Amino acid sequence: MNGVAEINLAPGSEYLGLVRKRRRRVYAWTFLIAAAVAVVWGGLFVYQQQLIQKKREVDRRLAAVEAEITRLGDQATRVTLFEGRLAAVDDLLSDHVTWDPFLQDLERLLPPPAIVTRIEVNVTEGKVELGGETPDIDTVSQTLASLASTPSRPTIFSSATLENVNRVQQDNIAGEAISVRYEFAASLNFDTAKVRYGQ
Repeated sequence: MNGVAEINLAPGSEYLGLVRKRRRRVYAWTFLIAAAVAVVWGGLFVYQQQLIQKKREVDRRLAAVEAEITRLGDQATRVTLFEGRLAAVDDLLSDHVTWDPFLQDLERLLPPPAIVTRIEVNVTEGKVELGGETPDIDTVSQTLASLASTPSRPTIFSSATLENVNRVQQDNIAGEAISVRYEFAASLNFDTAKVRYGQ
């Protein structure tokens, strides 16, 4: 020691030094917090701008889709109406009866001298009332035998039943027979599924 006593003549100079240090720390923390808030705010601002841009893109696409729907609306209506008409035609065809198999079997199976004079068909019951003429009694039996289905010769008709036979004779003035024919009535049963369209 040099013998001189150190005396601090400025009152509170240590206190002022501590206050300055604290003030610098407060300023530093304030600056750091303000910088952190600015960075977070800047990040949120950029994120908001990206969301706004995405929303604009989605709105643009949505407007394009709505414009396309409006443009295709007339065509879509026509397609819907066409589908409705197709469904109606399908319903009609599902209930439609096609007579091709019935008439083809009738024509194919009748013996040549037999003539059909009357046909009454009940599709719901699968029943046919058939009237006809033949030149002889044997042709009547041939007609019924040929129409009925057998394992060796399947036809559309499952069974044939003779209802009645009448002998019709025409005589000349002398009372002699000029022509003889036999009128018959028969009942035939058939499978209704075979005359339904698409079956």
